Amino acid sequence: MKRHLALFTTKVPYHSSHSGYEQLIRYIDAQDVVFRVRKNAENFWIKNLERALRQFTASKWYMWDGVEAEWATWRKSRKHGDALISHFLYGDNAIGLLPYFNHKLAGKLILSIHACPSDLGEILQKPKILKRVDALVLLGSNQKDFFLENGIPEKKLHVIPHGVDTEYFVPDDRNQFHTNNRKTFEILMVGNWRRNFPFYRRVAERFLNDSRFHFKVISQNHHRFHFENLPNVSFYSNVPDAFLKQAYQESDVLLLGLQDAVANNVLLEAMACGLPVVSEKIGALPEYLSLDKGFYVSPNDDGAAANFIKELQSNKNLWLNKREEMITESKVFKWENVAQQVEILYDKVSKKKSDNA
Repeated sequence: MKRHLALFTTKVPYHSSHSGYEQLIRYIDAQDVVFRVRKNAENFWIKNLERALRQFTASKWYMWDGVEAEWATWRKSRKHGDALISHFLYGDNAIGLLPYFNHKLAGKLILSIHACPSDLGEILQKPKILKRVDALVLLGSNQKDFFLENGIPEKKLHVIPHGVDTEYFVPDDRNQFHTNNRKTFEILMVGNWRRNFPFYRRVAERFLNDSRFHFKVISQNHHRFHFENLPNVSFYSNVPDAFLKQAYQESDVLLLGLQDAVANNVLLEAMACGLPVVSEKIGALPEYLSLDKGFYVSPNDDGAAANFIKELQSNKNLWLNKREEMITESKVFKWENVAQQVEILYDKVSKKKSDNA
């Protein structure tokens, strides 16, 4: 029986058009792609119905676009029967009521889970019903314990990494400190969600009196206050895709501070552009950048982070070696490789009847 694959996805507003898990759709042969617009309902009646439904939904972040996606899945299951595989690419915020009816839903249901372990209990308010789902794609092994503790069989948990567009995010050797005699060593910080901004500020403060170092921050504007009165920091928000790519290419090191982590777009994109990475050792990051390749520090250890930055600035050979390692490591996570692993999962779930509780 030939499968019928339907992918349900959305777009994270602050991701570039080349970032985000939805890039997977470019590398998977799907018969249907349902691209949802994630936004709060404006209609009074829909808004109240959404609020009422949320008392029963698997995800606390369930919104009306989730209703639309689940209804589309139900209709497709009536049409395509057991041949259907429905994959929600952002399953932790889109899944609501389908698991209740999965025993009556023809085909298979797969969810990709993005949330950090410390957020999963807040987002997935009824996690136990997810044991009725056919497979969960986890982006890091640190997510496993949450689902095991909530009764989801381990055979339904599949760790498949996030990917990166290595054709778009590429290195450019023309404008780095060590390759173009530039006077300042550029440290880049990118992102919004779960970032450790106090850590970022303390690292930047350590270089206030050293004009050889400059920090560039790309984030949403409401995070600007974290860097007030720091003349060695330039802050940017709402930047176009080309600006973000150029920032990766023209910087000398990525500084990554996180409260918790599974996959991280910024880490993978910086690696693909050849940026050595100084990061707090958090969550699943070492599954994407091994401990011997990255410059990891203990959480909130701004002193150690500053020392690594100084070492990379003063040691050209170290910087060049790490640059090459980053480019090589990033290719492991190119979307073609990730898509192959996802396709193997599709084959696996399509060959066996769901073992739902």
